[in-house]
Amino acid sequence: MISFYSGTPGSGKSLKMAKEVVMWLKTFKKNVIANVEIDRDYILKGKQGGEFFYLANEEFSPDYFYEYAIKYHDIGKEHQTLIVVDEAQTIFSPSAVKLFSQKEPRYRQNWLDFFTQHRHLGFDIILISQFDRLIDPQVRCLFEYNFVHRKANNFGLLGQIFTLMHISLFVQIQKWYGMNEVCSKTFYTYSKKYAKIYNSYAFREKVIEILTQKYGSKKMEELMGFKNAKKVS
Repeated sequence: MISFYSGTPGSGKSLKMAKEVVMWLKTFKKNVIANVEIDRDYILKGKQGGEFFYLANEEFSPDYFYEYAIKYHDIGKEHQTLIVVDEAQTIFSPSAVKLFSQKEPRYRQNWLDFFTQHRHLGFDIILISQFDRLIDPQVRCLFEYNFVHRKANNFGLLGQIFTLMHISLFVQIQKWYGMNEVCSKTFYTYSKKYAKIYNSYAFREKVIEILTQKYGSKKMEELMGFKNAKKVS
């Protein structure tokens, strides 16, 4: 199944994704592949569970998943590994697809072929972005559900009550993508337990790496040295 998680920043979609990852690793004891760093040790706390595989955006490819399925899966059996792609527009937006297709002419078609076969290969997939229009139209056609996320504190009496209690309230609206028909609504609150599953140190290092590529190591050392000097003073 291909699910799309949509919502503006702060709408709770990352929190809901975190709950899904915990369920796959801890409850189902099945593997997860994602382009976000997850603290598996924090989730499992020494108990047995699924394995977590971090995959950078540039490493995402249909060939990787075909080889993974052959190595780890019983081909033809569903729901064996969860794939999570955060900020999916960086890989599947119309402009990204056009750019990657210049280097690999079958880029779009290779992904479409994989998405068409993903269930038989044993994968469930969650793509995450702010809006579905940020994703290539041909990829969107393969979505089964759009899970729309909203922060609900500003809506209705229930939201106002939670606001007065200083509790963040969110709602996930499950829609059948083909017909835009609402299937269910789920309310949930912010939880530090799920927010902590992200490997913040690894994320910090990744951000520093990206900024270093943009500004250069000398400039980064100068800027970070200024910040550290202010802390000391």
